Amino acid sequence: HVSNTSEIGLFKIRSESSVASGVRRITGLTSLGVLKYLEEKENLIDEAAKALKANNPADIAEAAEDLLTLLAAAFIMFVSSFYIKQKKWFLLGGISLILTAVYMHMKLTDGRQWWVYLLAAGLVLIVVAGSNEMLKQRGDSLKSKAGRLWEEWTW
Repeated sequence: HVSNTSEIGLFKIRSESSVASGVRRITGLTSLGVLKYLEEKENLIDEAAKALKANNPADIAEAAEDLLTLLAAAFIMFVSSFYIKQKKWFLLGGISLILTAVYMHMKLTDGRQWWVYLLAAGLVLIVVAGSNEMLKQRGDSLKSKAGRLWEEWTW
């Protein structure tokens, strides 16, 4: 309690709740607490702008919307093509998703090495899956071929 509201200074309401019938409780920050709260929020906004490579903190929402729109469009193309069973659109949607994910990661971080590793691992898995499918069409499989190869090895 204060004798004069000027003693409070700045005031920021943090929450409001019901304590009893007809009684409300307001929790807030005052004076230096508000200044500290505003400084924390400003730092958070600056970090978000830096992460999104936005030149101005006011551009954060636009940069995030652009990334999410691109990701949503790629995902819709991918799922729709799966539903209508169109190979070229399925591949285009999948490639778009991968490129969008890489772009988003590059925009948000500088971890290029991680994405090079993931791209290489993905390419290896695609080659293995493609080879296995090709062998299945010939009545063979990668598992049996690898098994035969392993049998030829000696300790």
